[in-house]
Amino acid sequence: MKMPQVREIAKRHRITIAKTTKLQLIQAIQLAEGNFSCYASASEGECDQLSCVWRTDCFIASKPKLKIAQTKKNKPKKKSKASKKK
Repeated sequence: MKMPQVREIAKRHRITIAKTTKLQLIQAIQLAEGNFSCYASASEGECDQLSCVWRTDCFIASKPKLKIAQTKKNKPKKKSKASKKK
């Protein structure tokens, strides 16, 4: 969803839109609608909120976090000083 559409929804909920990011606005909208403010938190690429209007955007916004999480999982562990002495 484009930012002008997000701002329009925020205005309908009387949410202040000055100096806020798309992420902040969508999370505020989620709370105003009585939902979890979980936008962009699908760090494992999973979400059980199947009817969420933000779902597609959420996965896109979560991708940088997902890549970081995957990188940390695949990163080789550093050897400790004790194991280097052997």
